[in-house]
Amino acid sequence: MDAAGAPVIDGLSLATTGDKVLVFGASRALFECAAGQLPRQRGKLLVDGRLAAEALRAGALAAARLDPPLPPDFTPRSYATWRARLSGHDPIGAKARVDLALSALLLTAVADAPLARATLTARRATVVAGALAPGAPALLLEDPTRGLPDDGTRSFAGVLVAALEGRRWALFAPRTPLDGPLATRADEALVLGGDSVSAQGRPAALAARSRSFALVVHGAVGALRTALEGRGIAATGEASRLTVDLGEEQGTQDLFALALSSGAVIVELSPLTSVFA
Repeated sequence: MDAAGAPVIDGLSLATTGDKVLVFGASRALFECAAGQLPRQRGKLLVDGRLAAEALRAGALAAARLDPPLPPDFTPRSYATWRARLSGHDPIGAKARVDLALSALLLTAVADAPLARATLTARRATVVAGALAPGAPALLLEDPTRGLPDDGTRSFAGVLVAALEGRRWALFAPRTPLDGPLATRADEALVLGGDSVSAQGRPAALAARSRSFALVVHGAVGALRTALEGRGIAATGEASRLTVDLGEEQGTQDLFALALSSGAVIVELSPLTSVFA
């Protein structure tokens, strides 16, 4: 995938069969391509066996981007109605769907107030309502709880999960609380690192991997792999991005020592559990 004439994702390969999926560490380019906003240059991006753009056109998929520009004179109702009408619903059918979407996101009380005066939470709920209104069975969302005040994040996440009930969804986020509504409702999580998948599985299973780390390595990566295997440390991944499971006997100091003796340089190290705030 290219953006502004430069490659931003190259060689990424992943698949999920989850109905409710958390995607951590993805670049915005991946979301935009999956949402039909950025063309892919090579390869395929499929949703239920369809190309993402085709699924969007067919009404099988809808997307809610984080903080898109919203006309200040629009209201939550007019925005959601606009999204429903664009998807092909007649005025009567659109009204019924919009009413349901606004109610699900707890926007009924402010449905006709200009978005220029709306709170950040209400604006983000409006964008999600707009994605719900067309009635697509699957949704892609950039985490609308990101950056909200702490006292409002969990309650809004609960509203979001309830509103998405009965639909399949993939939510792209930098991190989320392990005991929060999104993680407890999700049936799979993917942790991406650049052009590779660092980890994949149920959120609780990933959170239990407290001794697992994602690495970016320069230099003698092959020699480091051999050294890790010699110490009984499992390493997976391709090229310069590795995921290692240290177990109980090894520590990060051992990891850096092995890299130094192998002629490799660890330029980035992050625990897999860091995606669960």
